[in-house]
Amino acid sequence: MRLNYFEEHKIITTSILTIIFLFFMIITSEIILQKFLGLGKPVIYDSNPIYGYRPLPDRDYKRFWGKTISFNNLSLRSEVDWDNNIQNKILFLGDSVTYGGSYISNLELFSYLSVKELKNDFISGNAGVNAWG
Repeated sequence: MRLNYFEEHKIITTSILTIIFLFFMIITSEIILQKFLGLGKPVIYDSNPIYGYRPLPDRDYKRFWGKTISFNNLSLRSEVDWDNNIQNKILFLGDSVTYGGSYISNLELFSYLSVKELKNDFISGNAGVNAWG
């Protein structure tokens, strides 16, 4: 009695199905990591022998779960350009805690929240370092 095609080629069939399944899982994982976690589009840095490294200016990044990280014209985490405003600025310097990481948006940073309620429309600039500089 002759075996059918699938029984004769069990190893080949299993291998092909495994490859198709793995390919599907890799593509699905890539889509999930890019769309929902914001991976695949990292913050890009500028290098300079005088100041070391800083994020490229005037950039917005969508990161983890839709959080937006914005860098102004001076590469500070701020929603507004600093050259257009000459008064009422507060600059925050610090480490990675000040920077805030990529898990929270600019509007959730303590540097933003601490000046939000001040009179005279103060703006904040966050120059915290994120393991660079």
